[in-house]
Amino acid sequence: MTPIAVAKKFVHVFCASLVLAALGYCQAADKSPKKQTKTTPSGPADAVHDVISMSFTSDDANNLLSAQSQMEPLLKQLDDIDNGRPFMWPESILAAAVAKQCKIHGHEDDCAVALDKTKIAKASIAYVFHIVTWSHAAPPAAKPGETRQTAPTYPVSSDWHVYQWSGNDTLISTGFSSDGNPRMYNKKQVLIVGVDRFSGSDMTGTIVDAYKSTATPGPPQNETNLATLLDALLGIPGAGQTKAAAGLPQPFPALKIFIASGVQPGTVRLPFDLKVTVTSDDHNAPPKKNLDQTLTRRRPANPATAGPGGTPPQDANDATADAGNGGDKSQTPKEPAPGVVSCTGTNNSLPCTTTRTFNSIDREWWDVSIGIAIPGVRETKYGISNGALDSSVTRHTDFYAMLDLYPFAFAGPKDDWEPHFNVGVPITGQSLYRPYFGMAESLGGLLTRLFRPKRQIGLPMGLNVFAGVTWMKTQVVNGDPTTASALATDTKSVRVRKALFGVEVPVSSIASKIKSVAGKNANGSGKGSTPSGGDGS
Repeated sequence: MTPIAVAKKFVHVFCASLVLAALGYCQAADKSPKKQTKTTPSGPADAVHDVISMSFTSDDANNLLSAQSQMEPLLKQLDDIDNGRPFMWPESILAAAVAKQCKIHGHEDDCAVALDKTKIAKASIAYVFHIVTWSHAAPPAAKPGETRQTAPTYPVSSDWHVYQWSGNDTLISTGFSSDGNPRMYNKKQVLIVGVDRFSGSDMTGTIVDAYKSTATPGPPQNETNLATLLDALLGIPGAGQTKAAAGLPQPFPALKIFIASGVQPGTVRLPFDLKVTVTSDDHNAPPKKNLDQTLTRRRPANPATAGPGGTPPQDANDATADAGNGGDKSQTPKEPAPGVVSCTGTNNSLPCTTTRTFNSIDREWWDVSIGIAIPGVRETKYGISNGALDSSVTRHTDFYAMLDLYPFAFAGPKDDWEPHFNVGVPITGQSLYRPYFGMAESLGGLLTRLFRPKRQIGLPMGLNVFAGVTWMKTQVVNGDPTTASALATDTKSVRVRKALFGVEVPVSSIASKIKSVAGKNANGSGKGSTPSGGDGS
């Protein structure tokens, strides 16, 4: 089939598809809340919006809790997060510590959307918890006349968890995608909470984290898929999940826990990519007062490196070297690959840097895919053989260009378990002879729902199963013709409905293969072209 023929057939269905998609998008927009959450300030339609970047540092929990009695419920909440369990949020000790930290740093208004239960439901906010456990070996015994040294501090584990509001003052885990990364669906803002703790109750030390987060806008997945498919068919150019800790050690003093928090606004439109970079270092900080005494903010050991108001430096690697690393600060760690903790101190100790990326995907009410009818519909063909009417059966195992419509996009992403509608036409043969209408189900989403709800079951590629009806154009014969001319006279075209089953693959799952085919077509290296002067057979 020539490219022009394919184009004519494909354009018809996608013109109608885009109209339907636009109508669905407009209806969804009309039903959306009128009040917008805080994102990048909007400007004129032709304005270029800058990427938002946020920075914040950690504080000793001694400055954020009001009494020693609050330590036990805080440890319980950290244990819930470690194990992905739901937990109460607005009135929790951790939420109170975050609220106090936001007040100290002058970000009360920004944090309110994540802490005030009257605002949380409308804020569309995700909660990212970064829990790091640190340790250090027992320091060598000091010789007579020498000062006892502190052993280098090194990371034991670094775990990221994403939670969302579920109502009833409760946060629940969003679960994990098939690639092991936490899910973040239709979230326009993110509260990032970092917690540092030591693995043993007898360990002392100080951890200072400098967090930096950035929200970068990205293209909608369905529009990217449509461009990829059109490029291929029409030639139009267009870390793994870390294992949760089995349990926590015995409760340890607040001096061994450090908390950092900040709200990262999203971009004007979803989706966006969230990148979080954490730089960790240590200080020789004097012991804090007892929790039941008057609380004061921690100050860095070297005032020359302090930020405005005596706050810790934005870049924790500017901190003064301590005896724990031999007083010799190694070079600033280079930014590692996402999901990797890189330490450049003695024996892989502080200072350390880690990064993690998250993708807040948008609600998408439509998408495109490629389907194949299995086993395909049967059609009776008629002819004249030896002066008599003869019939044979042909099975149409067609490839289909599918338009998928997601009426339950408000409840979950496209690869979740909720079924969706789809329509399509064959991309080979007589396209408009066998249009299809039906429903489809994500196989991975259904298996996840049934057997492993907390983490998406990964398949080699996204795969949907579909079932529906094809309105097939076929021919029937009246009478018993014995000649070809009589057969033509007695034959008429009718439309019949037949059941159709098959599988479909989202374009995003096979985008690289489609782009490869499109590239070959653009370079004129595709097969099937007839050499000049040939007979075309």
